[in-house]
Amino acid sequence: MGLLDRFLGAPKPVKFARLFIAALRKAGDNRVLEFDESQFQINIEDNGEKGIINLQNFFLEYSNAPKTDREDRLRVMVRAVLSHKKELPEEYDDASYDLRPKIWTRVTFDKLALQQKVEGGRPPDIPLMEVGSHLYATVVYDLPESVRSISSDSFEEWGVSFYEALEVAQQNLLEDNFAFASIGDRLYTSLSGDSYDSSRILLIDLIRKLEVDGDHIAMIPNRDTLLITGSDDDEGLEMMVNLAEKALENPRPMIAHAMRLDGNTWVDWKPQPTHPVYNRLRRLELNWHGVEYADQKELLEQLVEQERQDRFIASFSAVEKDDDATSYCVWSEGVLTWLPQTNVVVFFREGEDVVASAAWEDVLQIVGHRMRELDFYPPRYEVLEFPSDEELLALGNEGL
Repeated sequence: MGLLDRFLGAPKPVKFARLFIAALRKAGDNRVLEFDESQFQINIEDNGEKGIINLQNFFLEYSNAPKTDREDRLRVMVRAVLSHKKELPEEYDDASYDLRPKIWTRVTFDKLALQQKVEGGRPPDIPLMEVGSHLYATVVYDLPESVRSISSDSFEEWGVSFYEALEVAQQNLLEDNFAFASIGDRLYTSLSGDSYDSSRILLIDLIRKLEVDGDHIAMIPNRDTLLITGSDDDEGLEMMVNLAEKALENPRPMIAHAMRLDGNTWVDWKPQPTHPVYNRLRRLELNWHGVEYADQKELLEQLVEQERQDRFIASFSAVEKDDDATSYCVWSEGVLTWLPQTNVVVFFREGEDVVASAAWEDVLQIVGHRMRELDFYPPRYEVLEFPSDEELLALGNEGL
């Protein structure tokens, strides 16, 4: 790092990318590495196989670290990226003790699959288990400075199924030295800093023993933060949202959604619209979805251009009014469009401006037969024909 960087703080993103590539080369990485500034990622090619290193989280961690620690942090990051080169134990019994469950945002894998489709690569074959609507769980091999995701081939070679290994990984996590801390009598947190705090949402039996008012409500705003309170605990919910708002600004953010424990399953949850934290949670979700949809739109536009498809990729937009926020998209007549899922759909006809607007649920009920759900996440729908005049009348025009 140069003298000016030491005085002025972290380098610019482009400078960081150069530092990262140089560190990879120093560690012996001989693959083709090309920095894509527009995506802030390093594109990899190795004997015809393509891959991606997303730099955003690494850059945030590097920038937030004390200046004296940044070189060490960079070396740890590079070792994490190169962990795939470390051999797994040949026997399952030798590996089983070091297996752990890892929670990922669903968009991580879906975005990677879309990037690989655009760039002609092949996404990794890693078994996934859905956790709620926005998360996946995988099994990883815990290394001293990083983790290595376990592929389907490795499970097959070991002679065990993904779910058998996941059960062992969860038991290992349960036996690790940690405890849920309580903030007063209102909120429980897992803040061990071992990179598995988010994964402890899988420890259902343990969570169920935590005393809360009402149902168990959880949020995972980043990898190192798990928050749990009760659905009937107004003070606990306010504390949870306060902490989540701050944690979402830290490196490695996860999701802005709250989830409710329903039996052995986590499901999306919101309080009643009159609840003091309702609008704050809604705003967090809209901001989170806005970022994810914007990234997806950029990749889909590359894909349809590459495949010469005549499709318009609609934007996920948001508007705030009277201390409330809502999302909307525009369905225009005569345009074959891929719509994001939003709170409201606005129907536009050239020369007449807005001819209808309705809540998403009403749109599905009245003109759902003109929509086809696509295999993307966040979800999108292809709209084939514009609604008839009778359908537009039924939809109404309540505005935003």
